Amino acid sequence: SGGYFGDCTNFVSQSIFAGTSSTDSDANYFYPNSDYNTDWYYKFSNTVDGSLPWVRPGYLYSFLTSNSSRGPYGSAVAYCDSRLNSGDPIFMKSGGSWAHAVIIASGTGCTNVKVNAHTTNYYHQDLSYYSGYSMYPVNMLYYYK
Repeated sequence: SGGYFGDCTNFVSQSIFAGTSSTDSDANYFYPNSDYNTDWYYKFSNTVDGSLPWVRPGYLYSFLTSNSSRGPYGSAVAYCDSRLNSGDPIFMKSGGSWAHAVIIASGTGCTNVKVNAHTTNYYHQDLSYYSGYSMYPVNMLYYYK
């Protein structure tokens, strides 16, 4: 998930994208300059093109928590923050390295939290399954058009 071989962050990005009510046919949705390192986008076309924030946990975490121009924005919050709920992503580190990303499917704060994830497909997995990781949740707040 931390490298290019898993798709955990791609899955979380697609989930956030679905929550914006944009569609892959919205020509104005994607960043026109396709800055691979700092913009959040994925072009659904014959020539596949995506950014580091779309596919790498640390890049997406940084993008979401610092974005102020176009796309989704969220606030970094403490693990178990009561504002966390469905649709909020949780990023994880193993040691000091970004390692995984999941998205909350149900529950709030730390109460009965179930997450969905890819790379290894999980549907409504207990968040406690990931207890070996350091958690970096993001409370999704806004979408800049």
